[in-house]
Amino acid sequence: MGDNSGRASELSAAPLSFCVALIVQVRRGRYVAWAYWLAVVMVGMFGTMAADVLHVGFGVPYTVSSGLYAVGLAAVFLPWRRVGGTLSIHLVDTVRRKLFYWAAVAATFAMGTALGEFTAYTAHLGFFASVVLLAALILVPAVGYTRYGWKPVFSFWFAYIGTVPWVRRSRTGSPSR
Repeated sequence: MGDNSGRASELSAAPLSFCVALIVQVRRGRYVAWAYWLAVVMVGMFGTMAADVLHVGFGVPYTVSSGLYAVGLAAVFLPWRRVGGTLSIHLVDTVRRKLFYWAAVAATFAMGTALGEFTAYTAHLGFFASVVLLAALILVPAVGYTRYGWKPVFSFWFAYIGTVPWVRRSRTGSPSR
């Protein structure tokens, strides 16, 4: 059996680093570029690892994990909307709203990673077709907003959620397994 100590330390360091980055970012009273982008990098790593650990470590199919993370995202959006009155990124101005925002971003990264892997592997589309499909998905809210009067906040989150699997597929082009 191989030595997994390096992978184990990586898996334990990612959530801790993510939490530290969030604490640093949330404590800022205003937008501070380095703190925000540190949190973005860490949430991206954490969300990606969350999807990969479920699949690689526990054998959860990408079909199931995509659905689980979609439910998780809804579990963030519903109370955020109920408590905060809006999901607008322009009103992420309190600690509570910042925590909801980062929880939504983390769930989006996890779901997006699982969905990108699903399209490439489970659906057997491969990398190129997966990137094309996911790019087309990103266009849906643009058309909905400009032609059909979709609300801006809904259009933003629809597009944002679609960008994660597209970026994942277009930047890696190789298996994460």
